[in-house]
Amino acid sequence: MKLAQKAAFLAVAAAGFYSSAWADDTTLTETAKPAIRTYAGHAVDVIGISPGMTVAAVTALIQKKDNFAPAATTGNIGLTYKSISMGSQSYTTELEASAPNDDLHVFFGTPSTGNTVVGIDRTITFPDAETAPVLTELEQQVENKYGLQSSSKRNEGYPSLQENWVFNSQSLQGCQNSFCPAATAQFDPSQMQSYADSTQIGIVLNIEAKFYVSSSDPSRAASLEITIDDEGNKFLTANEAVKQLTAAGEAAYNKEATPQQGPSL
Repeated sequence: MKLAQKAAFLAVAAAGFYSSAWADDTTLTETAKPAIRTYAGHAVDVIGISPGMTVAAVTALIQKKDNFAPAATTGNIGLTYKSISMGSQSYTTELEASAPNDDLHVFFGTPSTGNTVVGIDRTITFPDAETAPVLTELEQQVENKYGLQSSSKRNEGYPSLQENWVFNSQSLQGCQNSFCPAATAQFDPSQMQSYADSTQIGIVLNIEAKFYVSSSDPSRAASLEITIDDEGNKFLTANEAVKQLTAAGEAAYNKEATPQQGPSL
């Protein structure tokens, strides 16, 4: 079964998981609960949105924010199993909410884990250097929220400062040679093996803050980007979906396959 699932997944990676081409002939059900991330001394949210939250909960929270109006993107997940295309029902893959100089994207896993948050990205822009936050004060504000970092790296170019908080299932971790992997909020099921690799080496959650300095006043911030990347829940939700689609594909194949009689020899 493991080999069959791997072959099916490779077919998905080549064709793309999210596509209008997949028929919605398989209803994914919740077969696993997402991990809820909590770490002493560290926040794991962006404006109250954290991994494991449902679409309804995130929508309600965003609607309480001034000037934010969430817009949903839907899609489905599918694979080709023994030449049979299997696709899930349509579900919310992303909520986007934009306000002046503030852009928020929230990404969701499959219905196999409850269609819950697996990635968050928020970019805040400060277009006027005269009213922009003092860079050092903004850095301190972020550090006060997220706690002691796994790494903090200043650059001559952009971003001027990058900080990462990398966690296993229990606590904050250091990064090899003080170099942490980049955090990516977007969920791409074809990267399931990458998510599995991260989880295997003890990276289930990666929070990243990028600070950009004003070109007209180096003491002021130009923008701030915060990314939360839940690699562990991304692997879980992709793997659970693949297992269900593979089982449905096997059942469909056994029902439809009609081997011909061998030739006369």
